[in-house]
Amino acid sequence: MASTMSLLKGIGVGAGLMYVFDPDQGRRRRSLVRDQIVGAFNGLEEGLDAAWRDVRNRFGGLTAERTGSAPGLQGGAARRGASSDLTQASWSPGARLLVGIAGATLVLSHMRRGGLTGTVFGAVGAGMLARAVSNVAMTRLMGLKQEEPRRSAAEACRITS
Repeated sequence: MASTMSLLKGIGVGAGLMYVFDPDQGRRRRSLVRDQIVGAFNGLEEGLDAAWRDVRNRFGGLTAERTGSAPGLQGGAARRGASSDLTQASWSPGARLLVGIAGATLVLSHMRRGGLTGTVFGAVGAGMLARAVSNVAMTRLMGLKQEEPRRSAAEACRITS
């Protein structure tokens, strides 16, 4: 059984190497793979940069609120009804990054721990990670709330008298 698996692995690796180092099309295939990897890293870099800018701007806003300079910029009165970013339907990149890191930490730290505690914390961490990655409300993720039908721009702008 082990020798059969080794043979199949060897055949797969050999076929893959033939595909990549083919004299006719190998250069193009390697170039496509390189372009996809570079594009993925650029997208990751842009996403992390946006999350970092968001966290930095939020921290700057918190310090401005603490010093009292923000109400002066907002017409002299503090905002009423301001709620946490985590209660909104769509989260900012910074909130998604922090919740995703916390969720991944819970999943990884409780993966080896058995029993009820490990299962509960692992499930909570997986839910946090799924919410952060998808940016979709938990009720929709779990299928408890149906997606509302989308309206066209003409329907949204229609004025009824």
